[in-house]
Amino acid sequence: MQIRGSPRCCKFQVVGLEQFHYCIIPFDNATPALSHFLQLGREGAGLGNKPEDLPTTTIRTRLRVKAGWQALVGYSISPSGQADAFLFSPFAFHFHCFNFSKMKVKQIFLLLALGLLGLQSCKKDDAPAAGAGNYTSGVFVVNEGTFGGTGSISWYNPETGETVQDVFSKANNGAVLGEFVQSLTLQGNKGYIVVNGANKVYIVDALTFKFIDTIGGLALPRFLLPISEDIALISQWGADGLSGSIAKVDLRTRQVVQSIPTGKGPEKMLYQPDGTILIPNSGGFGVDSTVSILGLGASSEIARIALPGKNPGTAAVAQFATGLFGPYTFVLCQGSYLDASPIGWVGASASAAGIGYDIPAFGNDLVSAPDGQSLYFAAADKIYRVDSGGLSALIDQRAYGLGCDPVSGNLYCADAKDFNSSGEVVVYSPAGQRIGAFPVGIAPGELVFIP
Repeated sequence: MQIRGSPRCCKFQVVGLEQFHYCIIPFDNATPALSHFLQLGREGAGLGNKPEDLPTTTIRTRLRVKAGWQALVGYSISPSGQADAFLFSPFAFHFHCFNFSKMKVKQIFLLLALGLLGLQSCKKDDAPAAGAGNYTSGVFVVNEGTFGGTGSISWYNPETGETVQDVFSKANNGAVLGEFVQSLTLQGNKGYIVVNGANKVYIVDALTFKFIDTIGGLALPRFLLPISEDIALISQWGADGLSGSIAKVDLRTRQVVQSIPTGKGPEKMLYQPDGTILIPNSGGFGVDSTVSILGLGASSEIARIALPGKNPGTAAVAQFATGLFGPYTFVLCQGSYLDASPIGWVGASASAAGIGYDIPAFGNDLVSAPDGQSLYFAAADKIYRVDSGGLSALIDQRAYGLGCDPVSGNLYCADAKDFNSSGEVVVYSPAGQRIGAFPVGIAPGELVFIP
């Protein structure tokens, strides 16, 4: 069981009588049992077991319960000064309740913190709501921008509908990122913005987007993948757009420490279930039909696999298609502009799987549903789905970029319009029903969901 983030702490009044305090400790690989927590929490914390004593709607809103959050810890303080504390872990389905008489809040917090493997102490105040300058939740949209202009990053809050345009510029006194903002990666308390035309990566504070530093020494960089707290990989096309490689970067010194040759035009890297890293070689300014595989430790290319299609651009793990060694990785090939009748392809990178489909040319962004049982991509002004039942068209919607919310499964379709004016992101349910839309910058191409 692995801790995935920092505790989130709050307090609120219950029926105007008691203060109820809690912390959420996020763990990987399980889903909270909300009803189990409500029953045990009411009784163990001395809050009673009547619905009005601890409204379900309040819990859902304030706890922000969703898949991946695995433990809750808290206490209640009655007007008489008696405190009841509880620790609940849905992962193991056990519950601990402690009773304290007239203990101070700080003492209770200390005990709870020690009981949670030394995690940071809880704070008393409510966390500020996500919004401009405090990007704790929501969706970032990476806008490439125009030739000779500058790209930008937009932010959207699905809960409130709030949108903030050009978050980097707003946080840094009007500074701009430069030509062709390609991608954004969040790791810990930092964000890494890859700017293709500037040949650098901007490092920002992940919550505020305040500028920290840059990573240089790159040639047409595309995507960044952290492989540890201190090391990241950056795919790059090379100065000629044909000399593809992966730059291994020390995030402490912000220096390139190794260059690993790949095929032409390496794109977004993907961890496979066996721990290796798959890299689609998109052809860059030419043509390629391979994916590169980096071994454990990501120090060298251990294989280069030929595919039936040309210019592979994105990849995703398909939980609905498995072999002897686990689920297959599917790759989306865009096709080549140099062909008289270009055609795309999507299917398993392992030829032994025997799974593949011809699709319209120049598709974008193969993404996975939260459970991996469906994959989606955009091509020919439609959103397609691939699952155990095969290939099907799901939505009539143009999309230059596509993202799938890792919790709700909603599809975010980035429409670049004419590539010279503001774009729009249209949101659909997994069943293909339109939910809404929000404005973004010029040429939106990537969507990043804040964990």
